[in-house]
Amino acid sequence: MFFFHLLNFLIGLLPSPFTLLLGRFLGSLFYLLDKKHRQIALLNLKAAFPEYHLPQIKRIARQAFQHLVLLGLETLILSRKSTAKLRDQVLDQGFENLEKARNQGKAILFLTGHVGHWELLARLGRWAGFLESVIARDVKGKMAQEWLHSIRSRHDVYVISKGQIRHIVDAFEHGQTVGALIDQDGGRRGSFVRFFGRLASTPTGIIRLGLKSGVPILPVFLRRTSDRLEYRLYIGKDISLGLENLTLQEKEKKALERFTQDLEKFIREDPGQWLWPHRRWKTRPLNEASAIRKKILLLHDGKPGHFNQLLGILKGLQDWEHQSVVIQYRSKFHRLIVYLSILARILKMGILKWALSQNSLNALSLRSPSLILSCGSIAAPAATILKSYYGAKSVVIMRSGFLNVEKSFDLAILPFHDHPSENKRVLRLLGIPTPITEKDLKEAAQTLSERFTLTSQKKIGILVGGNSKRQNMKMDQMKTFALELLKTSQKQNAEILLATSRRTPEGIGKMFKDILGGKPGVHLLWAKENPESPIPGILGLSDVVLVTEDSFSMLMESLHSGRPVISLRLSQKGFRPLKYEKTLEVMEKEGRIYRRDETSFVNVLEPFLANDRQPSKVNNVETDQAVNAILKLMEI
Repeated sequence: MFFFHLLNFLIGLLPSPFTLLLGRFLGSLFYLLDKKHRQIALLNLKAAFPEYHLPQIKRIARQAFQHLVLLGLETLILSRKSTAKLRDQVLDQGFENLEKARNQGKAILFLTGHVGHWELLARLGRWAGFLESVIARDVKGKMAQEWLHSIRSRHDVYVISKGQIRHIVDAFEHGQTVGALIDQDGGRRGSFVRFFGRLASTPTGIIRLGLKSGVPILPVFLRRTSDRLEYRLYIGKDISLGLENLTLQEKEKKALERFTQDLEKFIREDPGQWLWPHRRWKTRPLNEASAIRKKILLLHDGKPGHFNQLLGILKGLQDWEHQSVVIQYRSKFHRLIVYLSILARILKMGILKWALSQNSLNALSLRSPSLILSCGSIAAPAATILKSYYGAKSVVIMRSGFLNVEKSFDLAILPFHDHPSENKRVLRLLGIPTPITEKDLKEAAQTLSERFTLTSQKKIGILVGGNSKRQNMKMDQMKTFALELLKTSQKQNAEILLATSRRTPEGIGKMFKDILGGKPGVHLLWAKENPESPIPGILGLSDVVLVTEDSFSMLMESLHSGRPVISLRLSQKGFRPLKYEKTLEVMEKEGRIYRRDETSFVNVLEPFLANDRQPSKVNNVETDQAVNAILKLMEI
């Protein structure tokens, strides 16, 4: 208590204009430092005012933080001023509504929200004789609670703690007036009413008591109108009128809707004086798929494997507005400057605009995204700056060079081979997300089957990659594989669907054409002749899939298709193992894949072709885990 009395004394020595200037400075500092509540405020404002540009959104969010600090300082300043003098600084509106309620000779229930100066409202209401008791929840901190209680008691405002229903009923029975704040999240027990275009759970207990008691229920708000500590008091019409023929539940709903409409209208006049950092829309209706129509900005480097990971997650967020941007820099020097600026914590949009290519800049047209999802070391630095600029949540897939993704992003989705740390911001996956869905496989299979004359025979899908940092695709090895594959398919009367990639060496492609081309039941798809990936079609048609081990993304797509997967080992470069060697070992141990060389694969392939086993359904485990983690992150 001594601290608050000392603070009260010191603040009282300062001129009011300087105190307000100090409050705005401290509020701006609070806005910069409190990342969590800043993001909540920005997301709430983007949803409430979709027509506003980002600078407007940020300005209102900053004003909301300033308002909270000013609220505390004003309480200190005004606690030393007589209520009679303070009354001269208030402009009234709606006192005729109060007189109509008083004429009924009953108690009155006043409802307000965390808009403007709700603490001062209680004091003015008590002085004017229209507010005797207020319902308030305890604030955090014993000293702060005692200080607030002393200020309220000094002005004869009786405080009823939240949940003390008997005290409220007694107040109504004795004809007393009661005030309550009801604009915070009401949880599962609340009633959902539309507030700034979204359903918001709102507490119903106090309104229910008021309706049962038959007392008038009036909205009341007080807002600062100038830096000279001038205020506007608004008293609305009785929201309980005209509800006589409704059930109690219908009355509650209608009264809440009327109050919320008045509150929203009052907030819109000066949105910077409301509690935007509060998770007002946290509780969602059980039958609602999404709290907000969220906007997602996808950033990648143009590599198919990286884009497919983003696409896989996007398919799990089907109704979200999105934009995909390939991040390209003007030069390596420009890219280096962006990296250095991030290391120096200079996250300026101007630097990124200077460094990005014109194509990338032109593509950044999505207004105020609420989530930035990136994949690849080129895209991650841009995502870091854009996150700071938009005040959006950020999610990265895979590690990104020098960036500490666990600290730079709100969520890092990392595969096992990236050695993810134990961190609440990290989602550890054995594999990676992919865009494979049952619907896509069926549609792609139908499209591909129309290109070839296919029989009802068993089909072997072959996905051929190419050379990588750790593996070589040697001619003699692949030739042995092609001959064994042809022999097995003829023996088992099975068809072959083989696709190469952009990385497949030209000589290897020619060898496949020489050995397999023109043979009955063999269908070859060359990457250069198929701009759209034939992989989904092959996976949809195949009974078993063979994938060269150089491409982890092709392996994961095959696994997620539900088909049996045989990964074909390639010759290793140097002594260092594959980056994802341990991951493959775990998958083999779990029975998800079969790792074989150019001859031993036959021992696994033949039993699958000989049996009448039906392919399993799509089982996109990693993608589902990633989508669920993002949905949890984006809860407001």
